[in-house]
Amino acid sequence: MKAPRVVQDALYDTIHFPEDIWALVATPAVQRLRHVRLSNIDSLSMPGIAGITRFEHVLGTTHLASQLGVARRLERDLLRSLQAALLLHDAAITPFGHLVEEALMYAGAGFHHEDKWSRLAAGEGAELGGADLQLYCGRRAGILDWARQYYGTSAIERIQEIVNTIRGEGRFGPIVSGQIDLDNLDNVTRIAFHMGLRPDIDLPIRLARAIVDCDQEGAVFGASAPAEIDRWLSLREQVYARLMTSPEDFAGKLMLLYATVRAIHSKQLGADSWALSDWEYLRELEASEDQVVVETTRRWLLGDLWNIGALVWMRGKVPEFSELLNFCASLTEATGRECFAYRIKDKRTREFSVRLENGEIYSAGKSSKLWLLCFGSPIRREFTASETTRITKLATEYFGVVAEGIVSSKSQTQWLFDG
Repeated sequence: MKAPRVVQDALYDTIHFPEDIWALVATPAVQRLRHVRLSNIDSLSMPGIAGITRFEHVLGTTHLASQLGVARRLERDLLRSLQAALLLHDAAITPFGHLVEEALMYAGAGFHHEDKWSRLAAGEGAELGGADLQLYCGRRAGILDWARQYYGTSAIERIQEIVNTIRGEGRFGPIVSGQIDLDNLDNVTRIAFHMGLRPDIDLPIRLARAIVDCDQEGAVFGASAPAEIDRWLSLREQVYARLMTSPEDFAGKLMLLYATVRAIHSKQLGADSWALSDWEYLRELEASEDQVVVETTRRWLLGDLWNIGALVWMRGKVPEFSELLNFCASLTEATGRECFAYRIKDKRTREFSVRLENGEIYSAGKSSKLWLLCFGSPIRREFTASETTRITKLATEYFGVVAEGIVSSKSQTQWLFDG
């Protein structure tokens, strides 16, 4: 084995990757993530998070795998597969993360990046080449060659095992995609750090080391884990309270979603656009024959944001994006100007239970039935208070939900009802 490769990480300082993992880092499948941001918008209100890449994040999660309490008991082949799953878990994500994925759902071209590698590994669909399709800068993904080098004749079997782990299946699936997983441990702390919250940057390492075993039912934690889990939940709430309630970022999301949906409807973009990087994606939007798409994209790039109405907390069933698109048509008709709407589930808190090695079950967090609605327009006219009230009423009737609060310009919520 060659000397391990060294990376200087914002959270974990100096981290080392063995030759086999660094060979996977070098593949186009992973290198593309250097040009896909971790946050779903190039934030204006939180510029510190605008430049974090998915590449930085997957390197962090891969390092966390080596810190697991259970890692020292794993054979090298097994640990390699787990680290490969974490390194690849975002490799099939769309440009601008989940935002473009959601735009595809608006337009009925459903896409879930967690399932993408399953289709590719199985060789299904029109994307010939399976796990080694032409992916980035005209190069093949490189995953199959890597697997053949390190797994030999069992390469295909190992790729499928890695894909299943990414989907949250098998013994180590819950560590990659579960109630409390290495993906979320890293991204919450990483965003908090770049956001300026001054988090405890050792928290992900301590929680990873507290995972002493894992099976299909989830991770098993050591006795010290509950206090650490509570700290992580508190940090997670602070991060999402900021991410979710930024009016400027909501406006940017509305604009990119609107431009993307128009580009999909005109057949300029489609589900096969998932493999573009962020900059390639913006270039496609700017090259559109639809001048509305071009103008919307350029306004976003210039920070010339749409006027938006209030961010409204709703309680009730979260609408599908296709349903939200139909609401946009009703909203446009009701207001007499082009409007677009977006929603996001309340991610500030979650409720779950974990197993401790002494056999006890530790329950943490709380559930939320809230979601946040925002609407905006390319027309350069502010929404009045009476318009916001009328649109909020229209939304509650359309979706059969209750409006519970309005987020002010200072990201503080004015609750309409107690509780």
